[in-house]
Amino acid sequence: MKQIWAKELRNEMNICLCFKKNLFVEENMTLKVSSCVPFRISINNMFFGYGPRRMAHTHAAINEYQLDNYKGQEISIFIECVCYRVPNFYIVNQVPFFAGEIVKGDEVIFDSFDFEAYRNYSRIQKVQRFGYQRGFTEVYDIDKTIKLEKVEVDELKSCSLDKCYAPLPIFTTKKATPYEYGQVFEVENPIEFDDSYLNRHDSWGFKKEEQEFRTTAFNDKYGFSKLNKKTDILERSYIDYKLDRNTAGFIAFDVDVLEDTLIMINYDEILSPYEYELTEKFRSEPNTEVETQISKSKCLKNGASNIDVNRLHSISCITFKLSEGHYSLQTFEPDCMQYIRFYNTYGKAKISNVRFITYENEYIKVKFNSVDRELNLIFNSAINTLRGNSIDVLTDCASRERAGWLCDSYFSGIAEKIITGKNDVERNMIQTFIDY
Repeated sequence: MKQIWAKELRNEMNICLCFKKNLFVEENMTLKVSSCVPFRISINNMFFGYGPRRMAHTHAAINEYQLDNYKGQEISIFIECVCYRVPNFYIVNQVPFFAGEIVKGDEVIFDSFDFEAYRNYSRIQKVQRFGYQRGFTEVYDIDKTIKLEKVEVDELKSCSLDKCYAPLPIFTTKKATPYEYGQVFEVENPIEFDDSYLNRHDSWGFKKEEQEFRTTAFNDKYGFSKLNKKTDILERSYIDYKLDRNTAGFIAFDVDVLEDTLIMINYDEILSPYEYELTEKFRSEPNTEVETQISKSKCLKNGASNIDVNRLHSISCITFKLSEGHYSLQTFEPDCMQYIRFYNTYGKAKISNVRFITYENEYIKVKFNSVDRELNLIFNSAINTLRGNSIDVLTDCASRERAGWLCDSYFSGIAEKIITGKNDVERNMIQTFIDY
């Protein structure tokens, strides 16, 4: 497979390149995709696949997708690739590439250069880091459609394309249930979250003065007051949704924007108390410790839920600036959450069909049922913990860093064998250390 990227953008931080191909699907056609950066595949504007299945530095997996379900149809394949190009625990910081092929039987019909290449300017480049363990926050500015500009690409050799033992993920969709509604108000003398811990060296992110949008500065200006009034309209208001459990994956929703607006989506795995002590070493400067009294009492009124987007020393918030029109949107990065808050501070929008697309290990074989309710809860919690932490490598957390750790994988590998009957993910993880 030919590996391509825009030459002048190989070392740029937080770049989104998109690759598009229209084709008529014939029998026995396969889409093959590889990249060393996160990518999302859509077919006919519908979510289809996600990657990469992570491997060692200078190694990348090939994802293969049968297109038989589209046989006899004209389809549009759209692949978004986001290159962070910063040190992190999640995605290897290396020269980015995209490789794509359409294969019929054993014959390559189209290769990477047959995909039109675009830069996506609707995803804002110069923003804050999500956390030092991952990439950047997601901030979008969409005016009717995404802003695409054609780019020239050339061939390069970034990675060896190898067999990946981890299976392709199976995606399911869960309903998110609204449970709380309220108004948004401006906070007096707001204190912005200190993100120096997330961006501990100038070369590891964009300087504060460079950033086109600061999620923390915007978020921390506003508070929430709970109301006993149900609505699906955002008009200087908020709506909270809840999943049945902590789940790893992507937020998806439909929105009719009645007046230009900016929608913030805050999320977390738990509801936090209003006040708590936090002692943490912030290594933005050597040998410094910061003791912080966290208080949300002035930001939350009438029992409003505290969905603390900075609880994990990250910025668990996604931003969509939208002009009037109808949109069906989905977040790009997988994360883990149970509580989701939609809010706006100006304009008017109607939110509908809020759902969650899972990004978890669905190859569960073991079954267990007991008359002991608590024992069932413990077992199901173990199953669900493994689901979110065994996609491509064995991780200890499906939210903050999504990193693979050999120490934790010793126990997770045993659990994977018991729960799935195989050790595919553990094998892939150990192979990455061998290859490195």
